[in-house]
Amino acid sequence: MDCFGAGFVFFFTGRGFSGLGTGTGGFGAGDGGAVTLGGMLDDDNRTLERETYASEEHYDTVTVEEQVLGHFRTGPVKHQVIVGGNWQNIRDSANLYAGDAPPLDVFSPSYGVAIDAPSLITAQGITTNQEGIYGEDQMTWGRLHVQGGVRHDWSRIDTRDVTDDDGFNQADQATTWRAGILYAFDSGLSPCFHYAESFQPTNSLSFNGTPFKPTRGRQFEMGLKYQPRNFNGFFSRWRCTISSKATFWFPTRFISIFTPRLAVCVPAASKSKRMST
Repeated sequence: MDCFGAGFVFFFTGRGFSGLGTGTGGFGAGDGGAVTLGGMLDDDNRTLERETYASEEHYDTVTVEEQVLGHFRTGPVKHQVIVGGNWQNIRDSANLYAGDAPPLDVFSPSYGVAIDAPSLITAQGITTNQEGIYGEDQMTWGRLHVQGGVRHDWSRIDTRDVTDDDGFNQADQATTWRAGILYAFDSGLSPCFHYAESFQPTNSLSFNGTPFKPTRGRQFEMGLKYQPRNFNGFFSRWRCTISSKATFWFPTRFISIFTPRLAVCVPAASKSKRMST
């Protein structure tokens, strides 16, 4: 649709994937597994106890996304906007097997010994549903470029332990923001600043049996771009700081990274090639 200098386009995408995974090695047709050390040497200082492990996994993924892209003006300001939403469903089932393997004489090893298939110790199923809505506006006023965006996510993860007839559920939601600003001087220099937040749910339990909180992150970027006249590309130098609250047994973990870089970007056809030093 295009009227009075404004235009809007609607996009819809959907995709699905299904896969099957097994452990490495094998104890029989279709079985994946591995033999590992079961501990230290026995009292005779030559016999090594061993154990077997195997796993198999099946997962299905469905993702649907809808977007509306548009452009319009409010006085001297040009707007490029995107509004959308997406939904993702992931179903995962995993079985873990363990057992004993014949001991090994480290000074006179005997290979080719039959190994019994390990027994099932854990059967787990995980279903993840995540929905999100978002909007972003890229505004241009002369040489000034400003970007602002917001996203809200809802997440629900259901974990079932079939062997113990147990499980746990966790539901989380969060609002994240992103913003940026750039001013393009006539000399070809363009100072810029960018800020972004992230949200990533986690389907794991802590040491005391409570679900981990989602991982939250923040990123700050400050840099300078330079595009010489009659040159189809640009040079850039920036500093990036990332802080993330991760989900480990420790209450928090913060990471700060300062990375001054120099990059040369030269467009080729419809894509860009980047060389970094």
